[in-house]
Parts: sequence; C-alpha cells; structure tokens
Amino acid sequence: MSPGGAKQGRGGAATDRKKLLFVLDDANYTSGAQNATAAVIRALLPTFEIDLFSLAAPGERAKTLFAGAGWLQVPTLADALCLTKPATEVLPGRQYSLSQKWLKMRQGLSILLGRQNAFTEKVFLSLLKTPFERYDTVVTVSEASQFRGVVAALDGPRKVQWIHTDYARWRDISRWTRGVTARDGTLYERFDRIVTLSRRCRDDFSALYPHLAEKTVAIRNLVDCAAIRQRAGEPLALTPPEAPLHIVSVGRAEGEKNFDWAIDFSKRLRAEGLRVHWTVVGGGRLLPQLRQRAEAEGVFGELWFAGPLENPLPLVKQADLFVLLSRYEGTPATIDEALCLGVPVLATAVGGVPEQVQDGKTGLLAPPEKEPLYAALRRLCGGEKETLAAFRAQLRGYRAPREESLARLHQLFEEG
Repeated sequence: MSPGGAKQGRGGAATDRKKLLFVLDDANYTSGAQNATAAVIRALLPTFEIDLFSLAAPGERAKTLFAGAGWLQVPTLADALCLTKPATEVLPGRQYSLSQKWLKMRQGLSILLGRQNAFTEKVFLSLLKTPFERYDTVVTVSEASQFRGVVAALDGPRKVQWIHTDYARWRDISRWTRGVTARDGTLYERFDRIVTLSRRCRDDFSALYPHLAEKTVAIRNLVDCAAIRQRAGEPLALTPPEAPLHIVSVGRAEGEKNFDWAIDFSKRLRAEGLRVHWTVVGGGRLLPQLRQRAEAEGVFGELWFAGPLENPLPLVKQADLFVLLSRYEGTPATIDEALCLGVPVLATAVGGVPEQVQDGKTGLLAPPEKEPLYAALRRLCGGEKETLAAFRAQLRGYRAPREESLARLHQLFEEG
C-alpha cells in the first residue's frame, strides 16, 4: 500500500488516516502487556485507523478491552487454528482433520528441535503476507510473539516491535527465553523501530545489540490516573482482617515474581513480633503450590494468596504499602496504579522501575536480592510509619507523565 494519497478504510470508505495493525498471538491472554497495548490503542484511535490480529478468536473481554478497533479476519487461517489448542485436545479430537493433527505434530516437533520460529514463518507467512501488507504500520506487541518473523518478512509497511519487559534480564532467565531470543540480533534488523518502556531498558537492549541502538526508542506506558482512581472507588472484592499495616502485591504466580519470598518474609516479620497482613492478588501456575506452602509454614493467616480478582484496585487503595518482588520487569502497570492511588511502593530496582519510583520519596528500591529487600521491608514495617506518611505526602496529587508518552506515540506512528 502506498503511503501517500487516500486509502480505503474499514467499510470501504476513503480515508487519509494511517492504518495500523497490532499483532497479538492470543487476544484473550490477560496480562499487563495486553492492558498497556489497549491503553495505547484507545489513545490513538481518534487519529489512526486501527485493527488487531489474533490467532485465537477474541472473546467478550478482549472485544470490550479493545473496543473501537477492528479485527482482521483471515478466512484461510481456519485450518491453522488447531495450533492454538493443546496437543491433548487436537490429536484425539474427532473435530480435527488428519491434516490438522499432522500440523499439530509438526509444531510439537519444531518446539522440541528449537525451530518453532521457522515453523511459524513457513506456515503463516504465505497466509498473512498479503492482508498484513495492506497497512501502513504493523506492530508486534510481544517480544516472544511467534509472529515476529512473519512481520519482519513483510514488504511495504513500517514494522514496529514492542518490548514490554526488562529484555536484558528476561532473555537469559530460562532455556525457553534463550531459544526465543537466539536470533533477535538479526531478526530486529528488519524492523524500523523497537520500543522499550524505559530509558534503562533501552540502554540495556542497545548494549546487547549496538547495531540496533539508533532504531530503539523508549516510550513509557500510558497511565490514566483518573480512570485508575475511578475503578479504585468500586466495592472491595474482599476485606483483609484488621492489622497495624496492610501490604498488597499484584502479579501472576510465576517464578519470576518471587512470591515464595513473601512467605519467608511473613515468617520473619512474625518472629520479630511485627504484625502485618499481606494480600497477594493474581492467578498463575504456582498459585496452588504457594497456598499450600503458606499454610504449611503457618503464615496463612498473615499472608493471603487471594487468586485473581477482576478489579484489585479497591484493595490496593486501602493498602499502606505496595510491594513488588520481581526478578525482572519493564515498567509494571501495578506500580503506576499504586502511585496514582497514593500508595507507597517497595520494589526491586529492575528494568524501568527506578524511573517509576523515586527512591526515598515515593517509596524504596532494593536490589533483586532477598536480604536487601527484606531489610527495606523490615524498616517500613518496624515502626517507621512516619516514613510511609512522608511517602504518602509526596504522592498527593501524583500525575504520571502521560502527555510526554502520548506525544512520542504520535511521533512514532506519523513518521515514515
């Protein structure tokens, strides 16, 4: 599609607005990155015509979250939708054809051989190249997306890769992430822009790939404090028991979130005679294991693993302290939410977190190590309520740097 002149918009009408396509593997997967992407799309809809592509058909939640954007339908993908389903469903399932079962088996073999990206490109490029190339800009919204190679191979559109995490730490966190990122140095050469969420994440990414530095930019997540405060005014989904100090953490129960440390810290605080109540909100693979261990360690009364809540913000608003224990992050939306609600933050100094939390003013930062983090927690729980009060005073009238981010987003999509 040529960048100049009137284009055919959604519904066949002529439009001069640039057309953007955001590519998601699964629009139904709930994550901070998905919510951040939705905020970007909502902010850009008045200026650009925006569609989304998802291999999995969007459910009602996704349709509501991305309301106003269109959904790119590719009918020829019908047979490939089996790739979004588990093998235990596809292989014995009578509703799947022999060709679909063979395709699913080839996918499994490609994963075992570390060639999933090559497999995905071979299967999808011929199906998606023509519909994707009708857009001015195509955006891959995950650093682990199976469609990154497909987008990189497009001719014509500008190509943008969004990186939502602390890439320099994340890429070495597991065998899987090392496999996913193995060819990023050459893959991203074919993209026009790489977007990170903080200056620190950008600088660390550029140190890994100096030849990509000039095309790598930092754009903070869009934060709507007014909307956050409005949602925080909804009724509480649960009420913690009375305690001198209430702590809240929000995040998926996965290894990188270090929620097992919350169990150890709760035991140590209780042993030192410090009464707190800590609520951890979020689902995830490790949730049953964490609940069992908290009960076995005898801290289930002081530490609740509440599971997922549709809206945890009323609980965050009532907290005295928000705690983030992660090994790596980009710029967590949960921290932005806590700050908008005037709640001080104790967090690990990873990724873009030091650009969100002013150490010693709106909260405390600690290395992603157990003992320094516990020392900071012990300080705040050990009678230094004047420190928390000072942090709260600093947060009165807090405003996130939304306008700067919005200007940079418009610049990103208007260029080229």
